[in-house]
Amino acid sequence: MIAQAESVSYRLSVPVLRHNAPKPAYACIGSIHAYFSTLKVSVKDEELVVVGDRIFTDVVMANRMNRRSGGGPLAVWTTGVWQRASMVMRWFEKQVVEMVARWTESQTSTDFVKR
Repeated sequence: MIAQAESVSYRLSVPVLRHNAPKPAYACIGSIHAYFSTLKVSVKDEELVVVGDRIFTDVVMANRMNRRSGGGPLAVWTTGVWQRASMVMRWFEKQVVEMVARWTESQTSTDFVKR
């Protein structure tokens, strides 16, 4: 994992934060705030992009940061990058995403309009 993070950091010329706290824990969010606020030019939450391959860790963490600060990072969910690891979890996440997609497609726009 460390080699992958360093490779991404090098190839994109952007910092990749490695952290001890598990995602999406608030302790992890705190370490993200601490790191990016101590740079020469501090980075606000709304200027960050969280790129990850897990809905229940990476994307949930980005959404927690958004709720906490009122303007959080952009969450980008990647698929097909790490296909071998955690196949059961990836299958489960895919099922949840497909279920939500079906549910949102079945809703009409008038369901969300209060009269």
